[in-house]
Amino acid sequence: MPTVTINNVAIHYLDKGEGPSGTLVFLHGFPLSGEMWKAQVEGLSARWRVIVPDFRGFGLSGETGPFSIEQLADDTHGLIKELGLGKVVLAGLSMGGYVALAYVRKYAASLRGLILMDTKAEPDTAEGKVNRDRMIVIAKERGAKPIADVMLPKLVPAEVLEHRPAIVRELRAMMEGTKPLTIAQRWRRCAIGLIGRRSYRR
Repeated sequence: MPTVTINNVAIHYLDKGEGPSGTLVFLHGFPLSGEMWKAQVEGLSARWRVIVPDFRGFGLSGETGPFSIEQLADDTHGLIKELGLGKVVLAGLSMGGYVALAYVRKYAASLRGLILMDTKAEPDTAEGKVNRDRMIVIAKERGAKPIADVMLPKLVPAEVLEHRPAIVRELRAMMEGTKPLTIAQRWRRCAIGLIGRRSYRR
């Protein structure tokens, strides 16, 4: 799987399929990586060219200093331009949806379609801000494992936790593989660039 330098960061991505129907770009959730989309890649690459990047600091992409949601949108646009993809369908889950919304504000002309999954355009509530600050401290002091402990029950239903251990292991491996600094930076800056003059809702 290739890596390309975008905005001075090594961005790792998957590129699969011939694409008679067009190009799909999948943006992953937090604190995961592009690996979360492997079932979709297998199911869709017979008819679509599927591009799945790891955001900077996640998966196999390079680590950087603090980053914003808008910077992740810029990285995504840079990758699309670098690969000469033309107009794409952009699909984002959770944090990937935040990035997709930021992308729409700056680069709508490069989109053929937009798919938003389990995401939002609203800023954090007061409770959400308290939880975010708590997670920053945990990530800095104790690393990624306790973050995975908290996030897993939120990402998958109890039935999956109890009866589909392979999925749970894969998700946990992705979470625990995320750099603690990246986790802290995401929580600190996830809302930057998300809310503009216009509101985008599901």
